[in-house]
Amino acid sequence: MFRKTIASLLALPLITVGISAANAAASPWSENFDSMQTYSGVDFDGNITTLVTDQPAGDGFTSGKAIKMETQAKAWAGTKFVLPNTSSFVSTANSTASLSVYSPDAENRCFVLKIEANGQAGIERKVTVTPGWQTISVNYALAYNPNINYNVAALMPDFFGVA
Repeated sequence: MFRKTIASLLALPLITVGISAANAAASPWSENFDSMQTYSGVDFDGNITTLVTDQPAGDGFTSGKAIKMETQAKAWAGTKFVLPNTSSFVSTANSTASLSVYSPDAENRCFVLKIEANGQAGIERKVTVTPGWQTISVNYALAYNPNINYNVAALMPDFFGVA
């Protein structure tokens, strides 16, 4: 069984994207894990996410808490953040997400960042994550529909184990 661990840097915003599609927010949504006592995201398909303070030092690391994701069951296992139904992770003014990621092994991985809406089709983006710390950015502008509130952000750290 393959086991993959990815820690996201939490001293920086986890995802930096728009907050409200209806209002076309100019300020990005961000998650500050330093104030969390326990992880409040939703794991799916066998992923286990914990809040940690022992992330490795390196480029992109500052301090604070991070989430550690361990995919143990299905290749598409992950975790998700859910905003209220009236909010959206992207807007016309903010269509890019940024995520600081640490990959502990020597292989490149396919990391999927998907934004979804209740009962609506989502927008999925695949990026290659290389060993060590890096900041990945994903632009959702081409598939963005301003009539949809994309209130769910799903992170799948080792999608099918391919780069």
